[in-house]
Amino acid sequence: SDTEWITNGGFEESDSLTAELDFAAWDKQAERYLNRSDGFASFMLPLQGTGGGTYESRSPGKIGPFEQGTDGYRKAFASYCGAIQQHLQDKGWLGREYIYWFDEPEPKDYDFVRAGMDEIRRAGPKLRRMLTEEPIEPLFGSVDLWCPILDQYNPEAAQARQAKGETIWWYVCTGPRAPYPGLFIDHSAIDLRIWLWMTWKWNVQGILVWESTYWTSDKAFPAPKMQNPWTDPMGYIGGYSFEPGFVGYWGNGDGRFLYPPNRDVENDKSKFLSGPVSSIRWEMLREGLEDFEFFWLLREAIEKARQAGKHAELMDKASALLEVGPEIVTDKTHFTQNPQLLHQRRIAIAEMIESLR
Repeated sequence: SDTEWITNGGFEESDSLTAELDFAAWDKQAERYLNRSDGFASFMLPLQGTGGGTYESRSPGKIGPFEQGTDGYRKAFASYCGAIQQHLQDKGWLGREYIYWFDEPEPKDYDFVRAGMDEIRRAGPKLRRMLTEEPIEPLFGSVDLWCPILDQYNPEAAQARQAKGETIWWYVCTGPRAPYPGLFIDHSAIDLRIWLWMTWKWNVQGILVWESTYWTSDKAFPAPKMQNPWTDPMGYIGGYSFEPGFVGYWGNGDGRFLYPPNRDVENDKSKFLSGPVSSIRWEMLREGLEDFEFFWLLREAIEKARQAGKHAELMDKASALLEVGPEIVTDKTHFTQNPQLLHQRRIAIAEMIESLR
Protein backbone atom coordinates (compact mmCIF):
# COMPACT_ATOMS: atom_id res chain seq x y z
CA SER A 1 0.00 0.00 0.00
CA ASP A 2 1.01 3.64 -0.47
CA THR A 3 1.23 5.78 2.65
CA GLU A 4 1.81 9.53 2.73
CA TRP A 5 2.67 11.49 5.86
CA ILE A 6 2.64 15.30 6.08
CA THR A 7 5.44 15.88 8.55
CA ASN A 8 6.53 19.51 8.12
CA GLY A 9 3.36 21.45 7.43
CA GLY A 10 4.14 24.18 9.95
CA PHE A 11 1.43 23.12 12.38
CA GLU A 12 1.47 21.76 15.92
CA GLU A 13 0.93 18.08 16.58
CA SER A 14 -2.75 17.32 17.06
CA ASP A 15 -4.41 14.59 19.03
CA SER A 16 -5.03 12.71 15.80
CA LEU A 17 -2.57 11.63 13.12
CA THR A 18 -4.27 9.74 10.33
CA ALA A 19 -2.68 7.48 7.74
CA GLU A 20 -4.34 7.39 4.34
CA LEU A 21 -3.63 4.06 2.64
CA ASP A 22 -4.31 3.09 -0.95
CA PHE A 23 -4.60 -0.70 -1.16
CA ALA A 24 -5.61 -0.90 -4.83
CA ALA A 25 -2.31 -2.09 -6.34
CA TRP A 26 -1.54 -4.33 -3.37
CA ASP A 27 -4.98 -5.92 -3.39
CA LYS A 28 -4.70 -6.72 -7.09
CA GLN A 29 -1.64 -8.87 -6.44
CA ALA A 30 -2.77 -10.20 -3.07
CA GLU A 31 -6.10 -11.42 -4.41
CA ARG A 32 -4.25 -13.38 -7.08
CA TYR A 33 -2.40 -15.43 -4.48
CA LEU A 34 -4.59 -15.33 -1.37
CA ASN A 35 -8.09 -15.95 -2.73
CA ARG A 36 -7.33 -19.21 -4.53
CA SER A 37 -8.09 -22.55 -2.87
CA ASP A 38 -4.42 -23.44 -3.36
CA GLY A 39 -3.17 -19.96 -2.50
CA PHE A 40 -0.67 -18.83 0.07
CA ALA A 41 -1.39 -20.02 3.60
CA SER A 42 0.68 -17.14 4.97
CA PHE A 43 2.52 -14.05 3.80
CA MET A 44 5.10 -11.68 5.25
CA LEU A 45 3.65 -8.26 6.02
CA PRO A 46 6.30 -5.51 6.00
CA LEU A 47 5.33 -2.52 8.13
CA GLN A 48 6.77 0.95 7.69
CA GLY A 49 8.13 2.44 10.87
CA THR A 50 8.91 -0.72 12.81
CA GLY A 51 12.68 -0.40 12.71
CA GLY A 52 14.49 -3.71 12.61
CA GLY A 53 17.75 -5.52 13.05
CA THR A 54 19.65 -8.72 13.65
CA TYR A 55 21.94 -10.01 16.35
CA GLU A 56 24.61 -7.81 14.74
CA SER A 57 22.92 -4.40 14.55
CA ARG A 58 19.55 -2.70 14.99
CA SER A 59 17.64 0.48 14.33
CA PRO A 60 14.58 1.78 16.24
CA GLY A 61 11.31 2.59 14.55
CA LYS A 62 10.55 6.01 13.08
CA ILE A 63 7.65 7.55 11.17
CA GLY A 64 8.46 10.89 9.58
CA PRO A 65 9.89 13.02 12.41
CA PHE A 66 8.45 10.78 15.12
CA GLU A 67 10.81 8.47 16.97
CA GLN A 68 9.62 5.15 18.38
CA GLY A 69 8.21 5.58 21.87
CA THR A 70 6.95 9.15 21.39
CA ASP A 71 3.29 10.14 21.40
CA GLY A 72 3.48 11.22 17.77
CA TYR A 73 4.92 7.88 16.72
CA ARG A 74 2.28 5.93 18.57
CA LYS A 75 -0.60 7.97 17.15
CA ALA A 76 0.70 7.63 13.59
CA PHE A 77 1.62 3.96 13.96
CA ALA A 78 -1.76 3.14 15.51
CA SER A 79 -3.59 4.79 12.60
CA TYR A 80 -1.40 2.97 10.08
CA CYS A 81 -1.51 -0.50 11.67
CA GLY A 82 -5.17 -0.16 12.56
CA ALA A 83 -6.06 0.54 8.93
CA ILE A 84 -4.03 -2.46 7.75
CA GLN A 85 -5.55 -4.73 10.37
CA GLN A 86 -9.08 -3.69 9.45
CA HIS A 87 -8.41 -4.12 5.74
CA LEU A 88 -7.02 -7.63 6.22
CA GLN A 89 -10.03 -8.52 8.33
CA ASP A 90 -12.45 -7.15 5.73
CA LYS A 91 -10.73 -9.17 3.00
CA GLY A 92 -10.69 -12.38 5.05
CA TRP A 93 -6.90 -12.48 5.21
CA LEU A 94 -6.31 -11.60 8.86
CA GLY A 95 -4.31 -14.31 10.61
CA ARG A 96 -2.35 -15.28 7.52
CA GLU A 97 0.04 -12.33 7.80
CA TYR A 98 3.21 -12.37 9.85
CA ILE A 99 5.40 -9.41 10.77
CA TYR A 100 9.07 -10.41 10.57
CA TRP A 101 11.01 -7.28 11.51
CA PHE A 102 13.91 -8.64 13.61
CA ASP A 103 16.09 -11.65 12.84
CA GLU A 104 17.78 -14.08 15.21
CA PRO A 105 18.03 -12.00 18.39
CA GLU A 106 20.50 -12.75 21.15
CA PRO A 107 19.79 -12.09 24.86
CA LYS A 108 21.35 -8.62 24.52
CA ASP A 109 18.59 -7.79 22.01
CA TYR A 110 15.60 -8.97 24.04
CA ASP A 111 14.70 -5.60 25.58
CA PHE A 112 14.78 -3.96 22.15
CA VAL A 113 12.70 -6.75 20.61
CA ARG A 114 10.12 -6.60 23.40
CA ALA A 115 9.77 -2.84 22.97
CA GLY A 116 9.23 -3.18 19.22
CA MET A 117 6.77 -6.04 19.65
CA ASP A 118 4.85 -4.00 22.23
CA GLU A 119 4.50 -1.13 19.76
CA ILE A 120 3.05 -3.50 17.17
CA ARG A 121 0.65 -5.06 19.66
CA ARG A 122 -0.50 -1.64 20.84
CA ALA A 123 -1.10 -0.41 17.28
CA GLY A 124 -2.47 -3.60 15.69
CA PRO A 125 -3.44 -6.06 18.42
CA LYS A 126 -4.62 -8.75 15.99
CA LEU A 127 -1.55 -8.69 13.72
CA ARG A 128 0.78 -11.69 14.07
CA ARG A 129 4.28 -10.93 15.38
CA MET A 130 6.88 -13.43 14.20
CA LEU A 131 10.40 -14.00 15.53
CA THR A 132 13.18 -16.37 14.48
CA GLU A 133 13.86 -17.55 18.02
CA GLU A 134 13.00 -20.53 20.19
CA PRO A 135 10.31 -20.00 22.85
CA ILE A 136 12.08 -18.44 25.80
CA GLU A 137 10.65 -16.91 28.96
CA PRO A 138 12.00 -13.34 28.57
CA LEU A 139 10.02 -13.03 25.31
CA PHE A 140 6.77 -14.65 26.44
CA GLY A 141 3.87 -12.37 25.60
CA SER A 142 5.85 -10.62 22.85
CA VAL A 143 5.66 -13.25 20.11
CA ASP A 144 2.70 -14.84 18.34
CA LEU A 145 4.67 -16.96 15.88
CA TRP A 146 7.93 -18.55 17.03
CA CYS A 147 10.36 -19.86 14.41
CA PRO A 148 13.44 -21.51 15.97
CA ILE A 149 16.27 -22.98 13.96
CA LEU A 150 15.85 -26.75 13.79
CA ASP A 151 18.50 -27.75 16.31
CA GLN A 152 17.12 -25.30 18.91
CA TYR A 153 13.56 -26.64 18.64
CA ASN A 154 12.33 -28.12 21.93
CA PRO A 155 9.07 -30.10 21.61
CA GLU A 156 7.96 -29.55 25.20
CA ALA A 157 8.59 -25.79 25.15
CA ALA A 158 6.97 -25.45 21.74
CA GLN A 159 3.87 -27.41 22.67
CA ALA A 160 3.44 -25.33 25.82
CA ARG A 161 3.27 -22.17 23.70
CA GLN A 162 0.92 -23.83 21.20
CA ALA A 163 -1.39 -24.66 24.09
CA LYS A 164 -1.62 -20.90 24.69
CA GLY A 165 -2.67 -20.30 21.08
CA GLU A 166 0.73 -19.37 19.70
CA THR A 167 2.14 -20.78 16.45
CA ILE A 168 5.37 -22.72 15.94
CA TRP A 169 7.39 -22.89 12.74
CA TRP A 170 11.05 -23.84 12.33
CA TYR A 171 13.82 -23.21 9.82
CA VAL A 172 17.15 -24.34 8.39
CA CYS A 173 19.83 -22.12 6.88
CA THR A 174 23.61 -22.12 7.26
CA GLY A 175 22.84 -24.29 10.25
CA PRO A 176 22.38 -26.73 11.65
CA ARG A 177 25.06 -28.99 10.29
CA ALA A 178 25.13 -32.80 10.32
CA PRO A 179 23.96 -34.93 12.03
CA TYR A 180 20.87 -32.71 11.80
CA PRO A 181 19.02 -32.63 8.47
CA GLY A 182 19.90 -29.56 6.44
CA LEU A 183 19.76 -27.87 3.06
CA PHE A 184 23.35 -28.41 1.95
CA ILE A 185 24.30 -30.04 -1.34
CA ASP A 186 26.72 -32.33 0.47
CA HIS A 187 24.06 -33.68 2.87
CA SER A 188 22.05 -36.80 2.13
CA ALA A 189 19.25 -36.20 -0.37
CA ILE A 190 16.72 -37.48 2.14
CA ASP A 191 17.40 -34.60 4.57
CA LEU A 192 14.90 -32.07 3.25
CA ARG A 193 12.25 -34.74 2.77
CA ILE A 194 12.64 -36.13 6.28
CA TRP A 195 12.39 -32.58 7.65
CA LEU A 196 8.69 -32.61 6.74
CA TRP A 197 8.20 -35.94 8.51
CA MET A 198 9.72 -34.37 11.61
CA THR A 199 7.40 -31.40 11.08
CA TRP A 200 4.40 -33.74 11.16
CA LYS A 201 5.75 -35.81 14.06
CA TRP A 202 6.05 -32.83 16.41
CA ASN A 203 3.09 -30.81 15.08
CA VAL A 204 5.26 -27.95 13.86
CA GLN A 205 2.92 -25.65 11.94
CA GLY A 206 5.21 -24.27 9.26
CA ILE A 207 8.69 -24.33 7.77
CA LEU A 208 10.90 -21.46 6.64
CA VAL A 209 13.85 -21.28 4.26
CA TRP A 210 15.45 -17.86 3.95
CA GLU A 211 16.13 -17.82 0.19
CA SER A 212 15.91 -20.00 -2.92
CA THR A 213 17.88 -17.96 -5.51
CA TYR A 214 20.92 -16.73 -3.58
CA TRP A 215 23.29 -16.93 -6.54
CA THR A 216 26.01 -14.47 -5.56
CA SER A 217 27.41 -12.58 -2.57
CA ASP A 218 27.89 -8.82 -2.48
CA LYS A 219 30.93 -9.38 -0.25
CA ALA A 220 32.80 -12.27 -1.88
CA PHE A 221 31.91 -10.93 -5.35
CA PRO A 222 31.69 -7.12 -5.17
CA ALA A 223 29.95 -5.48 -8.13
CA PRO A 224 30.36 -5.74 -11.03
CA LYS A 225 31.64 -9.26 -10.33
CA MET A 226 29.10 -12.05 -10.06
CA GLN A 227 29.40 -15.60 -8.79
CA ASN A 228 28.47 -18.41 -11.15
CA PRO A 229 26.31 -20.80 -9.10
CA TRP A 230 26.69 -23.51 -11.75
CA THR A 231 30.44 -23.80 -11.19
CA ASP A 232 30.77 -22.65 -7.57
CA PRO A 233 28.33 -24.33 -5.14
CA MET A 234 29.27 -22.26 -2.09
CA GLY A 235 26.82 -19.88 -0.48
CA TYR A 236 29.18 -17.11 0.62
CA ILE A 237 28.33 -14.72 3.42
CA GLY A 238 26.59 -11.57 2.23
CA GLY A 239 25.06 -8.51 3.82
CA TYR A 240 25.72 -7.50 7.42
CA SER A 241 28.58 -5.06 8.04
CA PHE A 242 31.35 -6.97 6.27
CA GLU A 243 33.43 -5.01 3.78
CA PRO A 244 33.35 -5.83 0.05
CA GLY A 245 36.00 -8.46 -0.60
CA PHE A 246 35.30 -10.35 2.62
CA VAL A 247 35.02 -14.09 2.00
CA GLY A 248 33.04 -16.12 4.50
CA TYR A 249 31.23 -19.41 4.09
CA TRP A 250 27.62 -20.33 4.81
CA GLY A 251 27.75 -23.71 3.08
CA ASN A 252 27.33 -25.45 -0.25
CA GLY A 253 23.88 -24.68 -1.59
CA ASP A 254 22.75 -22.45 1.27
CA GLY A 255 19.97 -20.20 -0.02
CA ARG A 256 20.10 -21.82 -3.45
CA PHE A 257 17.43 -24.28 -4.59
CA LEU A 258 16.79 -22.83 -8.05
CA TYR A 259 19.37 -21.99 -10.71
CA PRO A 260 19.63 -19.44 -13.54
CA PRO A 261 18.70 -20.63 -17.04
CA ASN A 262 22.18 -20.08 -18.49
CA ARG A 263 25.50 -21.56 -17.46
CA ASP A 264 27.66 -18.43 -17.81
CA VAL A 265 25.76 -15.82 -15.83
CA GLU A 266 28.19 -12.96 -16.42
CA ASN A 267 28.85 -13.26 -20.13
CA ASP A 268 25.93 -15.13 -21.68
CA LYS A 269 22.34 -13.93 -21.35
CA SER A 270 20.90 -16.66 -23.59
CA LYS A 271 18.27 -18.76 -21.85
CA PHE A 272 18.93 -22.41 -22.58
CA LEU A 273 16.10 -23.55 -20.33
CA SER A 274 12.74 -21.96 -19.61
CA GLY A 275 11.15 -21.70 -16.20
CA PRO A 276 12.85 -22.36 -12.86
CA VAL A 277 15.81 -24.75 -12.99
CA SER A 278 15.33 -26.86 -9.90
CA SER A 279 17.80 -28.85 -7.83
CA ILE A 280 17.56 -32.33 -6.36
CA ARG A 281 17.19 -30.69 -2.95
CA TRP A 282 14.23 -28.64 -4.20
CA GLU A 283 12.58 -31.82 -5.49
CA MET A 284 13.20 -33.58 -2.19
CA LEU A 285 11.60 -30.70 -0.33
CA ARG A 286 8.61 -31.04 -2.68
CA GLU A 287 8.44 -34.77 -1.94
CA GLY A 288 8.40 -34.00 1.77
CA LEU A 289 5.61 -31.47 1.34
CA GLU A 290 3.60 -34.03 -0.61
CA ASP A 291 4.22 -36.60 2.15
CA PHE A 292 2.95 -34.07 4.66
CA GLU A 293 -0.17 -33.52 2.56
CA PHE A 294 -0.83 -37.27 2.53
CA PHE A 295 -0.74 -37.27 6.34
CA TRP A 296 -3.09 -34.30 6.42
CA LEU A 297 -5.55 -35.90 3.98
CA LEU A 298 -5.58 -39.13 5.99
CA ARG A 299 -6.27 -37.27 9.23
CA GLU A 300 -9.13 -35.46 7.50
CA ALA A 301 -10.51 -38.75 6.12
CA ILE A 302 -10.39 -40.35 9.58
CA GLU A 303 -12.30 -37.45 11.10
CA LYS A 304 -14.97 -37.55 8.39
CA ALA A 305 -15.40 -41.32 8.78
CA ARG A 306 -15.76 -40.98 12.56
CA GLN A 307 -18.36 -38.25 12.22
CA ALA A 308 -20.30 -40.38 9.75
CA GLY A 309 -20.01 -43.47 11.96
CA LYS A 310 -18.35 -45.41 9.15
CA HIS A 311 -15.39 -47.80 8.88
CA ALA A 312 -15.03 -48.35 12.62
CA GLU A 313 -13.02 -51.49 11.89
CA LEU A 314 -10.33 -49.39 10.15
CA MET A 315 -9.90 -46.66 12.74
CA ASP A 316 -7.04 -48.20 14.72
CA LYS A 317 -5.06 -49.12 11.62
CA ALA A 318 -5.70 -45.73 10.03
CA SER A 319 -4.67 -43.82 13.15
CA ALA A 320 -1.47 -45.85 13.41
CA LEU A 321 -0.47 -44.65 9.95
CA LEU A 322 -0.46 -41.07 11.25
CA GLU A 323 2.35 -41.87 13.68
CA VAL A 324 5.97 -41.27 12.68
CA GLY A 325 7.76 -43.93 14.70
CA PRO A 326 11.44 -44.41 15.57
CA GLU A 327 11.99 -46.59 12.52
CA ILE A 328 11.61 -43.36 10.51
CA VAL A 329 12.46 -40.55 12.97
CA THR A 330 13.89 -41.22 16.42
CA ASP A 331 14.93 -37.65 17.16
CA LYS A 332 16.36 -34.65 15.32
CA THR A 333 19.71 -36.34 14.66
CA HIS A 334 18.61 -39.95 14.16
CA PHE A 335 16.41 -40.72 11.19
CA THR A 336 16.21 -43.24 8.38
CA GLN A 337 18.38 -42.97 5.30
CA ASN A 338 16.14 -45.42 3.44
CA PRO A 339 13.63 -43.64 1.17
CA GLN A 340 11.79 -46.93 0.61
CA LEU A 341 10.37 -46.69 4.13
CA LEU A 342 8.87 -43.34 3.22
CA HIS A 343 7.52 -44.60 -0.10
CA GLN A 344 5.94 -47.64 1.56
CA ARG A 345 4.24 -45.51 4.20
CA ARG A 346 2.98 -43.08 1.58
CA ILE A 347 1.43 -45.91 -0.43
CA ALA A 348 -0.19 -47.34 2.71
CA ILE A 349 -1.62 -43.92 3.58
CA ALA A 350 -2.96 -43.45 0.04
CA GLU A 351 -4.64 -46.86 0.12
CA MET A 352 -6.18 -46.10 3.51
CA ILE A 353 -7.54 -42.77 2.28
CA GLU A 354 -9.28 -44.64 -0.54
CA SER A 355 -10.64 -47.25 1.89
CA LEU A 356 -12.16 -44.55 4.10
CA ARG A 357 -14.06 -42.85 1.27
